[in-house]
Amino acid sequence: MNNDNRSIPRITIECPMTYHNVDSPDIKKGIALDVSSNGILFLANEKLPDGSLKEIHIEPADTSIPPLNAIIQIVRVEMTEGINNQFKTAGMIKIIK
Repeated sequence: MNNDNRSIPRITIECPMTYHNVDSPDIKKGIALDVSSNGILFLANEKLPDGSLKEIHIEPADTSIPPLNAIIQIVRVEMTEGINNQFKTAGMIKIIK
């Protein structure tokens, strides 16, 4: 995923995060890689369906970056190279909570 042509800058955060289906309390763990004002890129241990809605929670260790609770829609999923069973997952932020 190439970030060179993005009109909205992304902030690299690389921190633990949690996510779950909006209609289920079954919490999963991932690693947030970067965020912008309208999206997020994270690593997940499963291939999430395009178009699905997830509730996410991120609390970066860097206190200059505020925590994020949001509803996202999955827009792209790619298997990572060199890391088994990890998926780079892009989500569009729909609602900030």
